[in-house]
Amino acid sequence: KSVPGAVEMALCYAPGPAAPLGFVKIDYTASDRATAERIQRMVEGRFGQPSAGEGDEARLWNLGSVVVATQYMPSHGQMSLMYMIPKVYHQTRQP
Repeated sequence: KSVPGAVEMALCYAPGPAAPLGFVKIDYTASDRATAERIQRMVEGRFGQPSAGEGDEARLWNLGSVVVATQYMPSHGQMSLMYMIPKVYHQTRQP
């Protein structure tokens, strides 16, 4: 595994010869809120307090050229960790 503890990882690249990375999503099994909170603390330990949040399920860190986000989905038993490069990410979205 590339990321210990992860169950799935998705990557998106922008079109073009350089193909800069635009988005990485890493999913972790989080069958309960305590597991999701441990993952959240791991991210806070690396990036500090989040810039924004939405309830208990989502957090966002605006680091300038990179945006980091977490999203807990209790109905799916999953915590997602996402890295986005806004300058590139919009090019990977379908019109």
